[in-house]
This record gives sequence, structure tokens and C-alpha cells, in this order.
Amino acid sequence: MIDTHLLSCITATLIPSIYASVLQFHHCLEVWAFLQKRFTTLSRSHVHQLKNKLNSVAKKSDTMEEYLSKIKVIVSQLALASVIIDDKDLVLITLNGLPLEYDDFSTTVLSQKKYAQDIILKASMLDCKACSSPIFVKPGLPAHSNEPFANPSVYRNIVGALQYLTITRPDISFAVNQLCQHMYNPTVGHYVGIKRLLRFIKGTISHGLTYNPSSFDLHAYSDSNWARDSVDRKSTSGYCVFLGSNLISWSSKKQATISRSSAEAEYRSLAHTIAKLAWLGMLL
Repeated sequence: MIDTHLLSCITATLIPSIYASVLQFHHCLEVWAFLQKRFTTLSRSHVHQLKNKLNSVAKKSDTMEEYLSKIKVIVSQLALASVIIDDKDLVLITLNGLPLEYDDFSTTVLSQKKYAQDIILKASMLDCKACSSPIFVKPGLPAHSNEPFANPSVYRNIVGALQYLTITRPDISFAVNQLCQHMYNPTVGHYVGIKRLLRFIKGTISHGLTYNPSSFDLHAYSDSNWARDSVDRKSTSGYCVFLGSNLISWSSKKQATISRSSAEAEYRSLAHTIAKLAWLGMLL
């Protein structure tokens, strides 16, 4: 009685093609032995196919994320069949699927794309047209540019957010430094400057810093303009420091005192750069 009940429970779950194969058996144990043998054979065949698929997977035109995702799916399927791939073998399989010239494993890219998009959204400029430079090269401000900006808190909020974006975007450091100098009493012209910078960021939304294996040699570059601020005639210094071929430190900052010549402004900038180099050299 129990055997008949178990037999009916098992056969009720079978698809028609397999159900027809078990009609010849009259006992539960016979049906179970047949099914075990049948599905073990299918499982071994499936595992063999998955292993061949894993060994032949290649990146080709896929992105790195898509390529690794394909490998992960196959490895997960093998794990369900109680087949575990050794980590060392998995690394070799992954490397074998890459083209010979591929070197992204030795490259690290730091980007704040999502953060930049959030800033543009905050300024309601998602549909703005991109531009090729972060600041105005030629004067082109509206006639009422000297009027106070109606909502200075919005100006401060956006500029404050832009300061954090310079963590991975040294190309906007000078523009952000200029905008930061007008946080107390921004004008319409200053907000136009923000909009110009945001248009540039939109066109370079995926830009960031790229780091590759390199030497530990420190070298730096410095520069300065001279008396470019029309209000206080102070100069702005800038420098960037490289560790091997990788950019690790940069700055754009107005000098504390007025320089009487372009040479004096350059020397002040050089002094700041050397101080930074000395500090970084002490850390290394």
C-alpha cells in the first residue's frame, strides 16, 4: 500500500516522455533507481557542456563587466551541480579569454560620474548643451551680470558640491576656485559662470583619474598668472604633483599677497610646489 502510494506520488511529477519510460516498473525502488540513473547521466552531460563553455568563453566585443558576468553565471551553474572551480583555474580561464593587448587589470580609474550627474540635476540643467571649456575665454556676460543673484543659497550649495567633485577632476579646479571667491555675495554673472562650468561637466561626465603601475619618482609642475583678479590684483598659483606617471596632488589657489611682477608670482607658486614636494617626499 505504501509502495503504491509513493509510486503514484513520484509518477505524478514526471513529464510525459519520462512517465512513459517508467510504466514498465511496478515497484517504487525500481522507478527510483531508473530516475537516478537517467538524471545522473543528464547531469554529467550538462556539467561537461558547462565546463567546455567556461573554457571557451572570450571577452571579444563585450565590456569587462559583461565578460565577468558571463563567467560568473557559468560558475554559478556549475556550483549548483556540485562542481567547484578552483580560484587559480578561474583566474587562468579569465585571463585566457582576454585579448593579448588588454591591460585593464593594471589600470584603475577614479570617477564621480553619478555625483556629477546629481549636481547637474540639482541645478536643473539635465537638458543643457555641453561646451568645450570650463570658463569663458572671451567676455560675454549679460548686461545685468553685476546685479546680486536672487538666491545666493543655491549658488553656495552648488559651488560647495563642485568642490568635492574636484577630488577626481583636477581640470575644473581653477574654475571652482574662481567661483568659491564669491560665496558671500554672488552676482548674476557669477551664476552664469556656474552654468558654464556645469555645461562643461556634462560634456565630460565620465572623465576621471587613471592610475597605472609606475615608479615612485616624484616630479611636479607649477604655474601662475599675474594680477588677473581685477578687484584686488592678486595672482593665482597652480601646481600638480606626479608619482611616476600618476597624478596624486594638485591645487589652484589665489596667492595671499600682491606680486609686483610676473616673476615674483611664478616664484611664489614654485615655493608652494616645493613645500608640497618636500612633504610628500617625507611621507614616502
